[in-house]
Amino acid sequence: MYIKRHLETTIEKLSGCCKVLLVTGPRQVGKTTLLRRLAEGNRTYVTMDDINVRSLAMTEPGLFLQRYKPPLLIDEIQMAPKLLPYIKMYVDEHGNNGDFWLTGSHAFDLMENVTESLAGRIGIVHLLGFSHAEVVGLGAGAFVPEEKFLLQRAQEAEILPMRDLFEQIWRGSMPALNNASEQDWNNYYSSYVQTFLQRDVRALTRGGDSKPAANSGDKKVVLKVGATPVPHAEILNLIKPQLAKEGVDLQIIEFSDYVKPNLSLADKELDANFFQHTPYLEKFASERNLPLVAYTKVHIEPMGVYSKKLKDLNNVPSGAKVAIPNDPTNGGRALALLQSAKLLKLRDGVGISGTPGDIVDNPKNLQIVEIEAALLPRSMDDVDLSVINSNFAMEAQLNPVKDSLFTEPKDSPYANILAIRKGDDKRPELQKLDKALTSPEVKKFIEEKYKGAVVPAF
Repeated sequence: MYIKRHLETTIEKLSGCCKVLLVTGPRQVGKTTLLRRLAEGNRTYVTMDDINVRSLAMTEPGLFLQRYKPPLLIDEIQMAPKLLPYIKMYVDEHGNNGDFWLTGSHAFDLMENVTESLAGRIGIVHLLGFSHAEVVGLGAGAFVPEEKFLLQRAQEAEILPMRDLFEQIWRGSMPALNNASEQDWNNYYSSYVQTFLQRDVRALTRGGDSKPAANSGDKKVVLKVGATPVPHAEILNLIKPQLAKEGVDLQIIEFSDYVKPNLSLADKELDANFFQHTPYLEKFASERNLPLVAYTKVHIEPMGVYSKKLKDLNNVPSGAKVAIPNDPTNGGRALALLQSAKLLKLRDGVGISGTPGDIVDNPKNLQIVEIEAALLPRSMDDVDLSVINSNFAMEAQLNPVKDSLFTEPKDSPYANILAIRKGDDKRPELQKLDKALTSPEVKKFIEEKYKGAVVPAF
């Protein structure tokens, strides 16, 4: 039999005014039962206890949110902390009130992640076991220690004999023990301690069988760096073990676009990012008044011209469709590359700020199509030429050295940089990251793995 919880009204009100609702509380107090009843089958339910669901949420959080659409109820969210920044991005772009209902049991770690990722977007309630008023069916309301209130309460509720009162206290408030026998009580709490409390205490202290208890001197500083997968995240993964030896826990958050990493850095959800060149960063930060600066140069990714329809640029047909990135600096860079390939001419002095409107000579009558940078490899079936950044080309299994028809020279000024917030340059963990990214080991890794498609800039 379902017992109505007094928090139901509060939850419904918060869901109506917040995009994300989180119900925390000890294990097995009925968080999931309560929310699934309130959902009445009108929202998708997933639990992170399912290893396949949890793996998807941790390794491909963006894909997870494409597969499981809001309204969504996610159980045991503390098991997939990487999902929280993606939930924030989703609700910021197109979320509605009540889109996400979350439950969580590890209050300490969970609340730290939530306050970092979803501040200002989330309503939080804490659910405990049954109250006596819930068990006997009394309405919700605050307890007021005044004579008038107590007399009215005495008329509404049956006064328990002292023996019954102590028995109820002894049994506890866990829903599973409502109307349970004493034997059930003993078995339940013995199992509860073994299966939940001992495991959770080990997780909180990083002790037990999984990891040795850390000494105070072994505590690592967490450093969150946003990066696109190739080659940036690959380079970061190379130096992660070395940074761990130096007391830095490098956490790599992967992105597939050129906007969210800078916004996340400005919002202090990241400590640094690694995906862009200085002209793009400066223009992006200037337009949005963000305190972001370049910290160190790491490598150059020569932009290239690719085609599935043409073997060389001498056979470009009149009226050919040419796809370029739709962000201003990479778009201008692409147009400059097309000018270097003698396919068009830009107005004098436009530099990297050129737009299709700055084309002054277009002998092939090229049709310039502006597309999001990450989608350019997919555009190759629909256009004659695509001008693609090397990181996205390599993700699409294109070799910039062998497959491009034309590339930027090796002395390209567009070095990819580590970006940070202004004023953070003295942080010891960032200085260690800077040193690791420009080490001989990284230089050798870049030269051997990418074979000219990526070039060290140090």
